[in-house]
This record gives sequence, structure tokens and C-alpha cells, in this order.
Amino acid sequence: MKRFFLDIKKYKGYMLHSAKSQLHAELANSWLGGIWWVLEPTLFMLVYMFVYTVVFQRSTQYVVAFITLGLTYWRFFNNCVLSSITLVRHYRSVISKVYLPKFVFVGSLMMVNGYKMLFSYIPVIVLMIYYRIPLSIYMLSIIPVTLTLFLLTFGICCICMHIGVYVEDLNRLMRVLLQLLFYISGVFYPINEMLEPELAKLLFRLNPIALILYEARNALLYGMACQRKLILAYMVVGVVISMIGVKIIYKSESKYMKVV
Repeated sequence: MKRFFLDIKKYKGYMLHSAKSQLHAELANSWLGGIWWVLEPTLFMLVYMFVYTVVFQRSTQYVVAFITLGLTYWRFFNNCVLSSITLVRHYRSVISKVYLPKFVFVGSLMMVNGYKMLFSYIPVIVLMIYYRIPLSIYMLSIIPVTLTLFLLTFGICCICMHIGVYVEDLNRLMRVLLQLLFYISGVFYPINEMLEPELAKLLFRLNPIALILYEARNALLYGMACQRKLILAYMVVGVVISMIGVKIIYKSESKYMKVV
């Protein structure tokens, strides 16, 4: 892993520059500019709030903030994973001219979506003020929870990027799998209230995204401490997956241009 950290230090400037370029390109092609990064998750929140409150005729405490926060984390994960599949093909012109460790493309992608994620936090913070949610020391739990999400996302994206070089249909398959994951992760509904206790407990243990959403809401909305052992366990899983993904990329990246 020494090579990995040396490459991070060496190419961090490229990752930042690439992320800025992508963000500027999006702003240049949009009438609303950065406002859309706040407006889009807000509109999706209204859709899912309608489904949950009107169609399902259910509600939960701080329902608007609950759904908005869930979408904030889900959209980061979903957008990163789907975009990672075609990263090598997208940067084909760059790869053909200069050597770059291919995981830097994943790092740049996560910076772009992480920046948008910060904008998505604006309505979350506004809603927390509106609901008069009291400040709590447990809100700091959001830091290890978010770090766990980043580690898992990076590892999964590295593996998806590698497989995507060889399997063009992976994008279609992942869209289906992510749609399934969306519905079993409680993005717009509370798993512990809608499902049987044993099933909910099983999902929290086997589905890291469900656990991350649950703990993020507990930290920011309900002032509850996170399940440290589970979060730590998934943090370790994220590190292991990331190490595997980076190792696969280092081993195979010289062959990518022959395929794409």
C-alpha cells in the first residue's frame, strides 16, 4: 500500500483539477448552475415523501429531513458506483497519452459527487433548524459514519471500474442491483418501523448502506450514539475492499488500453 499513498500524494493535484473541470463543465451547461445541486435532491425528496406519506399513508418524526438526508447519502453512493463503470473508457484519450494510476479517476469522481453532497446538506441543515433539532455530542458520530460510506464507495468503485473495462453490460446489471439496494436500504422509509424487527435487524447487519443511513439519521436527527462495533466492522470491510480494488487495478491497468 506504500505505492498507493505515494501515488495519492503525487497525483492529488490532478484529481483536484479534474474534479474542478467536471464541476465547471456542469455549471456551464446548466441554466440554474449550482442551484440545481440543491434543487434536484429537494424535488426527489418531494416525490418520495408523497409515496411514503400519501401512498403508504405512513409518517415518521422529522419526515422531510429524514428523507432528504437519506437521499443525500444514497445519491452520492449511487452516482459514484454507476459512473465508475465507464471511467476507463471516458478517460481513454488521457490514458493513451500519459500514465496515471487508474484509481485517481475514482478519486476525482468521488470529489465531484462529494462536493455535490455538501450542497445537498443545505436543505438538511435548513430542515434541522426548522424542526428545532437540539444540538448533541452524538452528532459527531456522523464523521465515522460518512467515512465508512466513503471507504466502501471507493472500494466498490475501483472494482466496478476494473470489471467495466471488460464487461460493457455491467452498467445495466448494476442499475438493476442498485434499484434493489435502494428499496432495501430504507432511503425514504424507516426500516425499523416498516419491517419486522428480525428482518430489520438482519438488513442492518448485512446491508452496509441501510446501516449507514440509519446511523446518519440517528446522529443528526435523533441525537443517538451510533452502533460503534457495526460501524467499525464495516469500516474495516471498506478498507479491505479498497485494498483489493487498488491491487486489482495496479495488476491489470497496463492491459486496459488493449481492451478499450
